[in-house]
Amino acid sequence: MSRTNTKIATALAASMLLLAETTAIVIAESPTSAGPYLTDIQQHRDTVSLTVFPVDLPKLNDKQLGFTYATGVALVLERSGVKHIQVAKDVVPLASRDGRDIDALAREFSTYVSTNKIATDYAYLTQFIGTRQTGPEFVLTVVVSKQGDIVWRDAEGPKDSSFKRYHPTDPLGCAFVSVEKFSKAADLLDIASPNAPKGQWYQYFQNRKSTWNPTDSPRAKGPLLVKFIVIIGLIAIWDAVWRLIAMWKCGRHSQLAWFICLAIFNTAGILPIIYIVGFQKSEPLVQTG
Repeated sequence: MSRTNTKIATALAASMLLLAETTAIVIAESPTSAGPYLTDIQQHRDTVSLTVFPVDLPKLNDKQLGFTYATGVALVLERSGVKHIQVAKDVVPLASRDGRDIDALAREFSTYVSTNKIATDYAYLTQFIGTRQTGPEFVLTVVVSKQGDIVWRDAEGPKDSSFKRYHPTDPLGCAFVSVEKFSKAADLLDIASPNAPKGQWYQYFQNRKSTWNPTDSPRAKGPLLVKFIVIIGLIAIWDAVWRLIAMWKCGRHSQLAWFICLAIFNTAGILPIIYIVGFQKSEPLVQTG
């Protein structure tokens, strides 16, 4: 793996672990949204523009790491059908960095955007709440218009469906948790669909040959695991049936060596079939009683 590949992969993995420590969070009972803005995003997703701001990691002061995570959010937003997405290079200097109050976070981000004019129609901010030991405990998201109006705010935690569905243990999982509910509120495309759009941010990761596959979504891991379990279960049943038949025949013909081998070795039915086809005795059965 080249030095560039290693650096990108390391940054992606590290962005989940290097989180600002916190112990509590105030979560709004429901997201606050501005209906006309969400309608505008839904109806004009091909032309509407959006700036994703880097994650703020004040204890590390690592702007590149925050930018790397923001590119993951941009990738997932692109999957929802939004085509014109930028990623800002500067971290937003917010006082509400620990995420204890999402309302305060939304107000500060709103003030920042209205004061520092952006070139796009909307601005998008995501924060992680958690520790290196616990991983992400909450994912906070705020979206505002270029005028500073709050369009969307949301805090997702372990009890929420998005956490249970995506299991955010890496940057991509956290990005899916952040974007999913917003994309549904704006009636955008399914971000987990295998047919999701592939645009500039998909190409961004393809060009860097990152080990983070932009065509995959965390949701895909669930069905693969289920298929694996089902296959293993079918193989176990197949082996058990053939072994029981073969061992029964061994006992009937007093073939102790074969009986022991069949009892010890699990061969997915291969050894029992070999015994039945080529090695079971044809002599008269042992008389009992």
